[in-house]
Amino acid sequence: MPATVTIVGNLGNTPERRYTPNGKEVTNFNVALYAGKDQDGEKLTTWVRITAWGKLATSAEDKLTKGQRVQVSGILNPPQVYQDKNNEYKASYEMTAFLIAIIPHDIKYSDIQDEEKEVVTP
Repeated sequence: MPATVTIVGNLGNTPERRYTPNGKEVTNFNVALYAGKDQDGEKLTTWVRITAWGKLATSAEDKLTKGQRVQVSGILNPPQVYQDKNNEYKASYEMTAFLIAIIPHDIKYSDIQDEEKEVVTP
């Protein structure tokens, strides 16, 4: 059974819609997740590539812009492990969205109520 997750982070790019060869709408964008700090106090960020299909893809492109804080719920794909140019192992994360909500920057995630989110609906 696939893992269903909800993440909250900031959009790293404005979504762009495209079409598959058989005409299905698809939109991809990246979400940056704050992952704490390293031993030197530098901020750590984990990136997740999001894919939205169909009407959700259209809504995502119409309503989302780089820098917005979003909540995304969806199916998390198994991480892809690779070696970078320094021979360090890294992981790439991807998920397929079934719900996207815009969260205002002026409220803490722990204080969010359903009425404070703008759900990006198809």
